[in-house]
Formats: sequence, structure tokens, C-alpha cells
Amino acid sequence: MDMATENMKFANKMNFASGDFELGDEVYRIFSERLAKEDMLIWEECLRISMRCNCTNIKFNAGDMLAAIGIDDSAEDRKNLEVAFLRLMCTVIEADSGDCKSRSAFLQSFLIDKQTGDYDVHLNPGFAAMCCLGMVEDEE
Repeated sequence: MDMATENMKFANKMNFASGDFELGDEVYRIFSERLAKEDMLIWEECLRISMRCNCTNIKFNAGDMLAAIGIDDSAEDRKNLEVAFLRLMCTVIEADSGDCKSRSAFLQSFLIDKQTGDYDVHLNPGFAAMCCLGMVEDEE
């Protein structure tokens, strides 16, 4: 049995979702616990913040992030935001350029100040750069 089939069996067994997409010459596959639509909105907003500050270590307030993606700012919504960041951090992205295959995550780490609701998020620099490049090309 080939490795791709083994990976899919493992993903299905662990209740993971997967999806393929292309950026440039590379094919990406995502393995994750079921990502919600809001998770991807959060990821896109993180990329926008990253592009504005030209860095992959981004800082923002939970209320500002929730407002940016059109969600109310309640205690439950803040908890859901934290859980969404956990899902994004646990998501594995596989990049295959033909000659080389690598695996990494959307996020390297995140810290939450419990008193202020401020987030300090470290995006995966390589993947964030590829996604930002894709966002800029889509806007042109």
C-alpha cells in the first residue's frame, strides 16, 4: 500500500478532513480535525494583519479579530476563537513540489493574555508567505 493511501486511512480514522489545493508549482494537502468556515476566516484575517505589518509574528485583540470576521464579542465567542486557533495550530499542511515534500502547520504558536484578550500569534513563515502571495495575486 502506498504512503498516500496510508495517510488517507489515518486521516479518516482520526476524523480528519483533507483537501488539496495548488499555489504556484506546489500542490498542498491539508490534514486537520474538521476546520470550520470561521477557522478559515480567522486564517485569512491573520494573513491580512501579517501583510499590513510585514511580519509573521502578529498581535491583535480578540474583540478586534471577532469584529473583523463578523462575529459578536461574547465570552463564548472568545472561547470559540481560542479553540479555532488550536485547530489551526494542529492542522498539518503538506507541500509537494514534485522533487520535495514537506509538512508543517498554519501556526507555530500563540499566546493569549487572559486579562486583556490580546493575542500574540506566530504564523508559519513559509506557508504564510505563500498564502499572502496568493492573496495579492487574487486581488490583481
